[in-house]
Amino acid sequence: QLFGEEYSNGNIDHGVLEKANNGTLLLDEVSEIPFEIQSNILKTLADQKFKRINGSQDIYVDVRIISSTSKDLKQMIKEKFFREDLYHRLNVVPINIPTLQSRTEDIPLLIKYFKKKISEINGIPEADIDSNNNLLYTYNWPGNVRELRNLIERVTILSIHEEKKDINK
Repeated sequence: QLFGEEYSNGNIDHGVLEKANNGTLLLDEVSEIPFEIQSNILKTLADQKFKRINGSQDIYVDVRIISSTSKDLKQMIKEKFFREDLYHRLNVVPINIPTLQSRTEDIPLLIKYFKKKISEINGIPEADIDSNNNLLYTYNWPGNVRELRNLIERVTILSIHEEKKDINK
């Protein structure tokens, strides 16, 4: 997916690096990239070129990379799961976002935002969610904001089904 592929019949699958040329590419959960592939990414970032899988020509790219992770990359480096040189290449402007558990004051705003967004995306009414529910503030949120978003989506979906049951009674 990153580098694309060339096939013997002449077909080409352009990878996301090539598609992001002259733009920005988000490598979400960069910690999940296999160790073997990390060296290819590092080489591409350093040389601004790569070859597609089964390709023979260099593909030049000018790409800004934004990467995210929920894991401790420094610990992964110690355990030899993440390349230190890639870490330093990506860690130019680090932005550390505290866990949702440590910033529970954001929960009402996030609930409001996600209710509206999920409603708009799916063309359904916003769910009635009580943002004063104490469980929202005492739960440790291991999945952080993504977990909260998933909860809001689940409640929205289930509330639609409940409304349909009530209508059919």
